[in-house]
Amino acid sequence: MDYRNLIDANLKRQHEQTFRNTSSESFQLAAGVFMLFTRKDWQGKQIQTLEDNWKAHISVSSGQLAEAWNLLYPLLHNKAGKFKIINQELLSEAIDVNQKKLDYARQEYQRFLTSYHSNQMGHSETLDLAYQLSPDPSQIPKVSTTKKLREYIEKRFQDYINDLAAKVEENQRLSKGMQITVYIPPGEEENYQNLLIEIEARLSREEIKPGEIYPSDRQLGIYTSVRHPGKNHVMAVGAASYNPDQIPDPFRPMPIQGNKPIRSGKDRTPDLQAGKVKTEVLRQQLGMLKQQEGALEPNRQFNNKQP
Repeated sequence: MDYRNLIDANLKRQHEQTFRNTSSESFQLAAGVFMLFTRKDWQGKQIQTLEDNWKAHISVSSGQLAEAWNLLYPLLHNKAGKFKIINQELLSEAIDVNQKKLDYARQEYQRFLTSYHSNQMGHSETLDLAYQLSPDPSQIPKVSTTKKLREYIEKRFQDYINDLAAKVEENQRLSKGMQITVYIPPGEEENYQNLLIEIEARLSREEIKPGEIYPSDRQLGIYTSVRHPGKNHVMAVGAASYNPDQIPDPFRPMPIQGNKPIRSGKDRTPDLQAGKVKTEVLRQQLGMLKQQEGALEPNRQFNNKQP
């Protein structure tokens, strides 16, 4: 399915209905900030196991996302069971909205601190602001001294600002890479390793520029990476490891040019803890990838196997 057609806001409901009502179509579509494809014959419990297991990300240059999707969609439709791609138009809107909210929240927080410390806010004004910021008035301190109200307001501001900052970071993460997610069923890791090899080969062959792989993931190739959310479903932004529960990692790095190894997610942990976001763009040998893709062609067993 053509990417520009897929994310057309005027066709959203039509696309969802077409996927849902076409008997020969094996997937259903949920259209939103992500365009999510899920096999129709998968049940709720089976889908939940995907959320608890490994997931792969595909990162390409934002300017070539449409081209990359058009190359990969037939492959994913044939060999994956659940996958999604970011809607660039809605992502662009989210980036603008969340950044403006963050800037405004920071300004209001500084205005509050200035007013409070200059004694421009009395107890009643402070109490009014506490009620405005509280999602639940019962959370406001029972002993409503001005000091306790100030501490409560500061925490509300800080939590709100931190939440918005995480959203902005997540938006930026998706604007630079990590645009396509492939969910990996338990026990199917080897098949999906082969799928990722094919994805690398196809994108390299068509000279698609790689995107930035976020350090929450373990990088496998130029475009592909994996992470495990852990039992607590650790979010990518702020994650200290690509594999927080130290689940056995079955994935192999792709062959690369020269002898420089691909760093694992474990190696990235100090950078993450230091708050450094580093991206490694590793150049693959196109010839080697073509050989790998060709080597997979005779084996059609996986091609016809649905997870």
